[in-house]
Amino acid sequence: MTDLWMSLSAAAVRLRLPVHEVLRMAIEGELLSRLTYDHWEVHTGAVAALRERLRTPLIPRDPANPAEAEMTVNDDAEYRGEQGT
Repeated sequence: MTDLWMSLSAAAVRLRLPVHEVLRMAIEGELLSRLTYDHWEVHTGAVAALRERLRTPLIPRDPANPAEAEMTVNDDAEYRGEQGT
């Protein structure tokens, strides 16, 4: 049987994020999670989905200004819509 839940620290290692960031995401509902007794657990499927989103390549918002904040390729369509292009 596959374990569907993992600790925050295990999720942080898989996501390459600080534990406090994974905890914030769990509390705010960004990751499917549950509080059992006195510790949080994160769903392995939610971790896998977030890991895929984080692996999406980054592109500059303005190709003429690479110093500007970056965004994911998934955000590109939304950004172009805001710019009217």
